[in-house]
Amino acid sequence: MNRSSSVPRRPWRIAVPVLLVLTFLGLPAARHLIESQRAEPDDARAPVVIGVVRRTDAERIVRYTGNLTPEATTTIVPKVGGRIVELRVGVNQHLAAGEIIGRVEDDVLRLQVSQARAAYDAADAQYRQAVRGARSQELEIARADLETAEATLDTARSALDRTKRLFEGEAVSRREYEEAEDRFRAAETQVANARRRLRLMEEGAGDEELEMARANLDAAARQVDLAELRLSHATIRAPVDGTVARVFAEVGQTVGPESPIAAIVNDRLIYAKIRVPERLYGQFLGRDGRMPVRVLAEAYGDREEFHGTVTTVAPIIDATSRTFEVEVAVPNTDRMLRPGMFVNAVFVLERYPEALHVPVSAVQRRQGGSVVYLEEDGVARERAVQIRPGSEGLSHVLEGLVGDERLIVAGSAFLADGEAVRVIDER
Repeated sequence: MNRSSSVPRRPWRIAVPVLLVLTFLGLPAARHLIESQRAEPDDARAPVVIGVVRRTDAERIVRYTGNLTPEATTTIVPKVGGRIVELRVGVNQHLAAGEIIGRVEDDVLRLQVSQARAAYDAADAQYRQAVRGARSQELEIARADLETAEATLDTARSALDRTKRLFEGEAVSRREYEEAEDRFRAAETQVANARRRLRLMEEGAGDEELEMARANLDAAARQVDLAELRLSHATIRAPVDGTVARVFAEVGQTVGPESPIAAIVNDRLIYAKIRVPERLYGQFLGRDGRMPVRVLAEAYGDREEFHGTVTTVAPIIDATSRTFEVEVAVPNTDRMLRPGMFVNAVFVLERYPEALHVPVSAVQRRQGGSVVYLEEDGVARERAVQIRPGSEGLSHVLEGLVGDERLIVAGSAFLADGEAVRVIDER
C-alpha cells in the first residue's frame, strides 16, 4: 500500500471533531443571548452616572525651578597676626555664635598686657600721690630714684658715645648702634619722669598737675583695655551661627588680619532664587512677604515639602530671557536644605476656600465654552459654567453651579440639552 495516499485524510479526521464541539458550545451561548434580549426590552434613554458637586479649598498656582543660596556667607579672618597653635573646625561642622574656632600664639600679647598694667599702676600711684601730697619717706625714695635714673643716663650716654665711635669705624653694626641710641633715649625719659615726680612731690600738686596726673591715669587705663582686647583677639570665635563651608588654614601656619581661616554659611534661613516669566510680573508685584510658596527639593522628591514666602521681586526684567528673579525665604531649622540644591517652587497666586469642584469628566466643550449636564426628572439639562483647572482630576467651578445639583459625571460626552437619560449609578 502506498503511504503517500493516506496523508491528505488526516486534516479531516481532526477537523470533524472540532466542528462538533463548537456546534454544541455555540448553541447554548446563542440561546442565552436570545433569551436575554427577550427579557430586557430596548431602552432608548442614554445611560448616565450621577455625582455630587464637591466643596474643597482650591488654589491657583504656578510652578518654576531654581537653586538654593544661604542667607549669608561669612569669611572668618583673625584680628591679630601670628602662628596658629589651635584649630577646632572642620567642613560641615555646625558652629554657634561665639564658639571658639582656633587660637594664634599670644606670648607677646600677654607681655603687652603685663606692661600696660604696670604702667597703669605707676600712673595710679602718681595720681594718688598728687592728690594727698608727698611724705618725707616718699621724697627720699623719689630723690634716690632720680639719682639712679641719672646714673643710668650717664652710663647710657657713655655707651652711646663709645658705640658711635665704633660704628663710625665700622667695628659694630648699625643695629648695635641703634640699640645704644634706644637705651639712651629710654634713660633720658626715666630721668625726666623722675625729676617731674620729685618736683611734684616737693612743690605739691596744683590744679594743672592734678589734671595731668588724672589724664595720665586715664590714658594708662585705656592702654590696659587695648592690650587686653588684642589678647582676646588671639582667640578666634565664630561671629554668627552657621555651618562650616570651607577651612583655609591649618595648625602651624602663620596668618595675618587679611588671611582667611574659614568660611561659614548661615543656613537657618535659606533662599531660593527662581526665574519667573515676564507675563506673571503683575501678579507678583507688591506680593513681597505675602505670597506663600511650597518648596520641593529635588534631593528629597515629594517626601519632604518646605514652606516659604516671597521676600523680593526683582525691579527689572531680563531682556534676554524675558524673566524676572523672585527670592523666596525658606526656614531651615533642621538644616535639610543645602546651598546649591535644585528645587521646585510652587507659588500660590490665589486661594479659594470651600470652592466648588467637579470631575473633569463632567465638563464638556460646546460652541467654544464649557458646559456640564444636570439630571432633572430623567432629562439632561445643559448648564454653562466657567471653570479653571484644578488638581486630582477636578475642575474648579467659578460660575454656573451652586452646589446642590445632580451632576452627570459620566455619559455626558454625546448628550444634548433636553435628552432623556437613565441613571445607572450614583456616586
